[in-house]
Amino acid sequence: MKFGINIKLFLVLFAFTLIVIVGIVSVMSRMMENSISTKVISDFYHAQTIGKKEQLLRYERLLESASLIVENSTFKANVSLEQSGQSISPAYHASVQFSVEEFAQFVVADMFVVLNKQGRVIARLGEPDRYGDDLLDFPGLRDCLAGIAPPLVPESVTIFKERGVLYQIVSVPIVLGVVGQESIVGVCILGKKILQEDLASMASSTGLDIVIADSNDVLVASRATESRDIKKIQEEYAATIQTALQTRNVSSALTARLYSQENLIAFSPVGKGAEAYYVFVASKDKELALLRELQKVIVFVGGAALLIAIIVAYFIGRRVTRPIIALTHAMASASQGDMNVTVQYHAHDEIGVLAQAFNQMMVYLRERLHLMKYVGSHTQAMVSSRSHDEAGQELGGSRVSMAVLFSDIRGFTAYSEREEPENIVSMLNACLGLQSAIVQKFGGSIDKFVGDELMALFSGDDSVARAISCAGEIQQAMQAQFTVGYNLSIGIGINYGPMVLGNIGAEHRMDYTVIGSTVNLAARLCSAAERGQILIRHDILQEFAPTTRIRSIQPRQFKGILDSIDIAEVEYDGE
Repeated sequence: MKFGINIKLFLVLFAFTLIVIVGIVSVMSRMMENSISTKVISDFYHAQTIGKKEQLLRYERLLESASLIVENSTFKANVSLEQSGQSISPAYHASVQFSVEEFAQFVVADMFVVLNKQGRVIARLGEPDRYGDDLLDFPGLRDCLAGIAPPLVPESVTIFKERGVLYQIVSVPIVLGVVGQESIVGVCILGKKILQEDLASMASSTGLDIVIADSNDVLVASRATESRDIKKIQEEYAATIQTALQTRNVSSALTARLYSQENLIAFSPVGKGAEAYYVFVASKDKELALLRELQKVIVFVGGAALLIAIIVAYFIGRRVTRPIIALTHAMASASQGDMNVTVQYHAHDEIGVLAQAFNQMMVYLRERLHLMKYVGSHTQAMVSSRSHDEAGQELGGSRVSMAVLFSDIRGFTAYSEREEPENIVSMLNACLGLQSAIVQKFGGSIDKFVGDELMALFSGDDSVARAISCAGEIQQAMQAQFTVGYNLSIGIGINYGPMVLGNIGAEHRMDYTVIGSTVNLAARLCSAAERGQILIRHDILQEFAPTTRIRSIQPRQFKGILDSIDIAEVEYDGE
């Protein structure tokens, strides 16, 4: 069975449009899912950071309170009265218990326990009958009795679980005696319960649901939580939880069904001691809601476009449709970056004229793309912003304040005398290419290359700081790659100030660059810089980058400048 052009065009357009719609939906879905996954993982780490900050703040407060208590002379005297260790007499317990209840009025703590040096309970707030208990295996107690103080960092936060309640605790030794003859007579332990309210700030800051659990049950949750769901997750991801506890970091994001819906979850340890951990939960349906709506819009718009294409295809004949489709495909390829595309159509009608114009346009675009490699990014930005304004391409310029950087290869002359021209060009391209990449990394623009010299411009409020950072990284990179074997190094000069930026040259051959005394001084600083040096005016550093490390400051005299100038040599890593 033979099909007419309209049917063929209908089938081609239908299939093509359908593939494009499905491809766009698939690609966009993958991209957004990856973006959402990245965002959720970031939220997980953010929640962990907030938790660590709150724990450290609580740790500092408990440590401050405990330190004040153990420094009280009456308290220390009461604790040191009886040190047999095997039993606690009622009188001894009563005296220390009285001190505990007295201090409890001034400290914010849910747990207040005093131990003797054998690790036995002397007194305990709220539970006076529990004296005599052996707590030698209490988390961190042995280190405390040995006089080892934990560092004030998040990793030193200790968690203790008792009767299904989670406490953050701090242990401080009770020391008696003069300096050099101290002895530890006991330990003061303060603890604060970790409650649902403590998770509220973490949950509100990140939009996550946060649970603290251990192998037995849910301990604390930011909302009502069904324990059976957590149990299921614990059983399914036991290995992942154990890895998170061992590495003390956030686990990878996992997909799990929790609270009767699909979620993204991750695990993170709460602290050392009890094997309790956070369960961070983000609703996958909520995060992907925008993606679902976008998919619907794309499908609707794609369906409408498909219907229009079918109607148009029905009325277009073979002779007209084929070249137009070919031209359309060529334009689509060009829009995606294929600058070598051409249209093969030899008829001399209107479509032929259009195809010829398209081919000429592609030749022009290819030439322009090649020409763009020969100018700096500041020149490209100027051309783009003024392409509609013929006056913008005239000779002249305007006064601006910018940072200018000159770099020059030291040892290049000696190297070029002993090497073949091909090797010289290869090395020079590698060296200048390395510097160019670093300039672009720090937001600079290459103005020009002059032999083995590079000139770069930096604009903006932080232009001096970026230029200095760029110079330091260039020196490090050059020392790493071109010192050994090539015996090449770089001298760099940096200056900041007013200069004229504009079109310099002739009417038919311009150079968009900067001129002025600021530029001249930067070039002279580069010439004066020795191997590995970065020179800059000291007053510029003081005004725009006062924290920059410098090796020395020396007054120098330059040609064309009457007064000497204080020049600083910048210090950088890797020297």
